Amino acid sequence: MKNKNLLIGIIAAVVMVVAVVIIKSLVGKEVLKPAAVSVQANAPVKSPAKEPVKKIFPKDMGGLTVTMLNSKAKEMSLRVRAFRAIDDKSSVYAGVSYANKMQELPEGSYDIEIDTVPQKLYKNIKIQNGKETIADLGATGAVKVKAQNSSNKDASYQVKMLAARSKVALVTGSTNRPIEIMPGVYDIEISMVPTQFKKDVKVEAGKETAIDLGCITGALSVKASDPSNKELGYGVRIKKAGSNEVMTSWTTNRPLEIMEGAYDIEVLCDPVQSKKGIKVNKAKETVIEFKVSAPKAPAPVQAQPAKAVVPARAKK
Repeated sequence: MKNKNLLIGIIAAVVMVVAVVIIKSLVGKEVLKPAAVSVQANAPVKSPAKEPVKKIFPKDMGGLTVTMLNSKAKEMSLRVRAFRAIDDKSSVYAGVSYANKMQELPEGSYDIEIDTVPQKLYKNIKIQNGKETIADLGATGAVKVKAQNSSNKDASYQVKMLAARSKVALVTGSTNRPIEIMPGVYDIEISMVPTQFKKDVKVEAGKETAIDLGCITGALSVKASDPSNKELGYGVRIKKAGSNEVMTSWTTNRPLEIMEGAYDIEVLCDPVQSKKGIKVNKAKETVIEFKVSAPKAPAPVQAQPAKAVVPARAKK
């Protein structure tokens, strides 16, 4: 009986040990499982590596992609014309596309013309069957001419970009706006009164060149009125003080933005009236007044009495 009870006790003890082991195992799994999920949730998700898409070209064709960026490293949509070389001296038109887009072309050697400012040609670009040729043409630069008017507000004057040391205009823009242009050296004409020039301005790829004129003009108002203070409209001629050099022609009773300086002013009435050495200061308004008598009406033309017509005598 004792042996039987002992055996039962041993079996019960073994069952308890096994139960404890199983419970610990289950508890360990419940504790570890959330931790494992938490780590996976916080870990960065890696997308599977993408293989480059292989471009398939029609038979006996290749591709040309012309890459071109602006001064702010953004892609430009410029027209590209391709010419296929037929010998060492000439080439023939083969098609048109746009920068940063591939154009399919037959195998051969090509010259391309791209609509930059100024337009530029690139020679001897090779196209191979089944392959894409990438012609990296770099980036343009930009020029921004800053100017303010007599009220210290942004002024809008015409800006011409000229080929260096020439009068050939390449592109026209306005002050306070950037002008995209190919890297190089240029002259700039600013259509103020009088016209301003900037020589040998260097433009670099991927950069904006700033020319800050600030405020260099004043406002000039030439007023003309009759003795009753009625405004009259006449032409105005503005000359450099002490010379016959005409700066500009204008009209009365309209303000004109003009460079700081001294001027001689003529109002083209009859007779002409003038004032000499008028000083114009920047950021200020100068007002000049003229009193003009209204021109006298021409005297009416009196009709001449008609002459009597004597009839010719008939010949006998």
